[in-house]
Amino acid sequence: MREFIIFYYRSGALLTEFEFERKIKADRVFLMLQNVMNSDYIRELGKTVIGFYNFTIIKSENNEFLLSDQYLSTVALAIKNRFFNVSNRHMGMSDMMILIPLSGKYYAIFYNGYIPSYISSNKVNALSQVQVDEINKVIINNSYTKCICNNREALGRALTKFEYQSPSATIAGGNGVHMGATLKKEVFLYDRDKKAWELFTGNDWVHYRDLGRNDRCACGSGKKFKKCCIEYIEICVRMYVDIEHERDNYKISDYAIGEKGLAEFYRKG
Repeated sequence: MREFIIFYYRSGALLTEFEFERKIKADRVFLMLQNVMNSDYIRELGKTVIGFYNFTIIKSENNEFLLSDQYLSTVALAIKNRFFNVSNRHMGMSDMMILIPLSGKYYAIFYNGYIPSYISSNKVNALSQVQVDEINKVIINNSYTKCICNNREALGRALTKFEYQSPSATIAGGNGVHMGATLKKEVFLYDRDKKAWELFTGNDWVHYRDLGRNDRCACGSGKKFKKCCIEYIEICVRMYVDIEHERDNYKISDYAIGEKGLAEFYRKG
């Protein structure tokens, strides 16, 4: 696991994310290497993945799995909250999945939370083409500049699901003190969570929160609220109520270490 995490940290995607903090490439590379050589952090993060997540393997009979330029792919299995300096898919968090490439045919998976019904623990799960495409959607959306595949058709199908998002900046302040951080893009496995995230971060959910269950939905579908967007808004309301909760509330265990946010990754000592 240590080697897998090192491959992840030296990936082209992570250097792209670092660009939003450090413009000089040599500076970015130096800081990356400095942290990759932090053996205590790498070792403890590896122990967290092995010790606190469930394990399984998925298989593509036709070698159709993609490989992201982030190497490891991570995805949120549920929305936890909007955090200042980490994403919902950071390693060490609950309700997320880590995909480790073994070949175009096999991926190892470590996960916590609700996974798709076609994946079972501790076995080799042979996936259909539709299921492979769902996994490839996650992998390609972990990419920034490059993604490869043994199968041109599989790559073409994945490209239609790619949504480019640059890392986003957040600013927090109080009592005259202001801090900034860069967040890697959010990737959600389930469309429900993606829709709720878009409503929450765009602040559009406020147009729905005073609706009664039998009112017409504010999205304009003509359907009753209870038959349309209510599940997304319930997620948004929960996030709003919990907005002040720290990310430690969503750690997979009090004994687990969490993946560092980009800003933390630069700190020395």
